[in-house]
Amino acid sequence: MKKLWLLLIFLPLFTFAQDDMAKKMTYWFINKNINDFLQNKVSNLDNSIPTVTAEALIQDYKDNQLSYEEKYDEAIVRIQDVVAGIKTTVMKQAYLQVKGKNNFESISLYVDRTDKNILSLKKGDKIDMVCMGTNNNVIYPRLMDCDFTVNYSKKLKAMNQEYIEYLATKKMKAKYLIGGFYQAFCKILQINDKLNETIKSAPDFDKSMQKFKFNQELINLTFSMVASDYSEQELNKMPWFILPTIK
Repeated sequence: MKKLWLLLIFLPLFTFAQDDMAKKMTYWFINKNINDFLQNKVSNLDNSIPTVTAEALIQDYKDNQLSYEEKYDEAIVRIQDVVAGIKTTVMKQAYLQVKGKNNFESISLYVDRTDKNILSLKKGDKIDMVCMGTNNNVIYPRLMDCDFTVNYSKKLKAMNQEYIEYLATKKMKAKYLIGGFYQAFCKILQINDKLNETIKSAPDFDKSMQKFKFNQELINLTFSMVASDYSEQELNKMPWFILPTIK
């Protein structure tokens, strides 16, 4: 009977330890993908926040405005280009001009006119921004609520880590893939406690995580952890991360 009581006392501690390691592994996954995204390396953010050029947007818009607006309305995209102008509308809205293939075609990136980084920009400066598309375009495409990619990445990191903390506290089924990913790690560590100890005792956590097999089996386990009211097709299209609004 005494042994049973000892088991009941220490069992939650093992669960908490596994949850903590699962959180650490998930945070590593979030940080790695954000860092890779910022460095233009292959990332699980690429499909959710595609990098587009002014020339490509203008061409899509000219080919079929309806199709363009169906595709990009409220879609988050990344723009890496050169500032051709910093202007304001008659309503005093600030925007950056980015040219297409010639001087007569450009897109407009609407920005916060009070942002100190915007105020310090000059014509010819390179920019890296995340913006939201709209179906309210004039002559050429407009992109709204633009923010620097570095700033947006910080919001994305904070939001996804907060969600993992929320899941860890509430012990509920995940609604987003990053939550399913965390819960998949929890399950793996519960089944294989040696893995927990191996990663925990590794001298370099980053290197040990880079060797971890992010294979189809792990992806399938992640999918199984997410709320069952999604079809397989919807799960395959679902973003890996929660994307904060840019505003």
